Order: sequence, then structure tokens, then C-alpha cells
Amino acid sequence: TVPGGLNEVVFVVTADHGVAPIPENLTDKNISAGRVNEALIETKVQDMLSMEFGAGIWVGKDRFGKLQGEFNDPYLYLNDELVKLTVASGKATRAQIETAAARAISEIPGIYAAYSRTQILEGRLPQTDIASHIYKGFHPRLSGDVVVVTEPNFFIEGPGGTGTTHGSPYNYDTHVPILISGPGIRAGVWADPVSPADIASTLCLLLGIEAPSANDGTPLKSALQP
Repeated sequence: TVPGGLNEVVFVVTADHGVAPIPENLTDKNISAGRVNEALIETKVQDMLSMEFGAGIWVGKDRFGKLQGEFNDPYLYLNDELVKLTVASGKATRAQIETAAARAISEIPGIYAAYSRTQILEGRLPQTDIASHIYKGFHPRLSGDVVVVTEPNFFIEGPGGTGTTHGSPYNYDTHVPILISGPGIRAGVWADPVSPADIASTLCLLLGIEAPSANDGTPLKSALQP
């Protein structure tokens, strides 16, 4: 139905993520890797906060089965009602509670770092590529109270896991190709660091239209015909 047929169509193929190697395959080759049980994260935080700020369901369910807080990779969500009560009583600030939770998680083998919500919102992350990924993925209303980053080749899952996953800031997860072909595109292979977000910018340039208001990519100029 396109005038001129497929010769007038631009095709773009990419992926939204890569994939982590299976840890057992790596450990068989004496490469550090592993699985972190998400229940261990919840237990460590529950124990730490109960010890420092008083008993209560900081993470988990009450006796009626109501969820009070949970780990949902990569975020830990605390029991917001209990946090507010603790802050109102003067026992601790929200930042202190979040920091204690992050410290508990950081002590778990296989965890690279844990960063608190307050730390992120105040711009106090280290100036690293990993921190850049965290900033870009953090939503002020929807993201959790602590962001957890595993060591390379480690990932977090429920008990009894045997497969693999994605979502880390490491190259095996973030490196995906962009294949583009069609009118206005020149043949070649480029190793420039780019982003799937650049696709929208490139197509808009080819079409001669404005980029979407939320688009933060840049056109793939090296792939465009002069």
C-alpha cells in the first residue's frame, strides 16, 4: 500500500535490553556470579529497622495478609505509614530510615550498592555511569525508597530460580544493536555509543517533522545519506 513499495520504507530493528549471563555457567568457569534471594533483602531490612527504630512491620505483611512494604526489583518499598509515624514521633527522619535500609542491603553478598530515595532526590549520587542510569530511571512518585544495584553477573530473584533476567546497568544488559535500512540511509557499520531513544529523532529528521516533546535522543547522523 506504500507508493513505490518496500523501497520507500525505512526499517528499524533494535531491542529494549540485553540479558544477563546464567550465573551457574559463569561459576563453572570460576567467574564470580550468583543469585540474590529477594526475601533476604526484605529480611535484612526488616531486622535492621526494627533494631534501630523499633518493632513493626517495615517490610512484609501483617497478620491479615495486608502488604506493608516489599522488594520489587530494583526498588525496596518501605511501610509508608510506619515511616510517617516514626518521623512524627521524633525517633528518626525519613532520610535516616532510608539510609539504614540501604546500609542493610549493601551488606548482602552480591550487592554492589544501595541508594536511598532522599540521596537520589538531593543529587548526592556518585558521578558514575551507574549513577547516571539510576537518575534516568528514577520517578519521584512511583519509584521506591531504596534502589538496589547488584554486582556484575549477579541478579535478584525469588527462591528456586534457574534462568536469567535483565535490568542491570552493565554492558551485557545495556548493549543492543540498532539496525536501520531504507531510503535516506547509507550502508555501513558504526560503533558510536547511541541509544534506542535516537531512533525517534532519526525518523523525525527523515520525515521532516518535529520530534516528540519528550524525546531526548539525537539523530543518527552517521547513518544518514548526505
